[in-house]
Amino acid sequence: QGKFEWGASQTTVHDGSAGGSTTPPTPIPEPRSVWGLPNPAPASLPPVPGTPIPEEQGPNIETLPIEDRDFNDFIIVDPMGGVPAIYVYFKKAPAGFLETGYYNDFDGRSREGMYEVDHLPSKAAVREYLINKYPEAEKDDIKKLLGKVAVVSIPIDVHRDCSETFRGRNNSRIETENGETISKKELDARDLEFAVDSNWNANAKCLKERYGISDEKIEEVRAKLHDLNRRVGLY
Repeated sequence: QGKFEWGASQTTVHDGSAGGSTTPPTPIPEPRSVWGLPNPAPASLPPVPGTPIPEEQGPNIETLPIEDRDFNDFIIVDPMGGVPAIYVYFKKAPAGFLETGYYNDFDGRSREGMYEVDHLPSKAAVREYLINKYPEAEKDDIKKLLGKVAVVSIPIDVHRDCSETFRGRNNSRIETENGETISKKELDARDLEFAVDSNWNANAKCLKERYGISDEKIEEVRAKLHDLNRRVGLY
C-alpha cells in the first residue's frame, strides 16, 4: 500500500517498489491582498442619464396687466408652441351720463368725448386727509387708496365750468370762520362729507340749468356718492 512522505524540498511517494519516486514540492501560493483578485476589475459603466428637463420655450400663460381686480386684456400662449400667441381684449363699456362709482371703475373706459369724471371729494383733498391721518403711510399705499374715491361722470362743460375743485380751484385761498386762511383742498380735507355736498351742489346747479336734471335725480346721485365713500371708510 503506497503512502506519501512530504518534505521541504520534495515529495516522496512509497508505492511498494524500492526507493519510491519523488516529485518536486507543490509550491504554496503567495498570499494576495484583498484587492489582488484573479479576475480583472470590471470597467466602470457610464452613468445612466436621467430624464432630461426640457428647456423652457416661453411662458405658458401670462396675463397683462397682472392685477386681480380685472382681466380686461390678456395673452394666451400655447405651451407646446403649436399655436401663435393670442391677444384677447375685452372692450369696456363707455361711461354713462351721471354714472357713479370708484375712480378705478372708470379706468380705461371711454368718456365718448362728452363726459369727464369728477372726484367727490376731490382727489387732492382726499390725499391731504390720508396723509394727515396716516403720516407713516407709503406713497404707493396712498395712491392705491385714491383709486377708491367716489366719482361721477358729468358733461365736460359742467366739470370745467362748475366744479369747485377743477384744476387750480383746489388751491384757491379761503378764509375760515375763525379768520384762518387756507386752501380749498385743506378745508375739504377737514370734513370730506361736507366737501362732497358742497361740490355736488355746485355741479347740480349747472346740471339743472343746462340739462334739466330733476331734484330727485340730483339727490339720488348724492346718496350714491356718500354710500361709496362710507364703504371705504372716508367718513
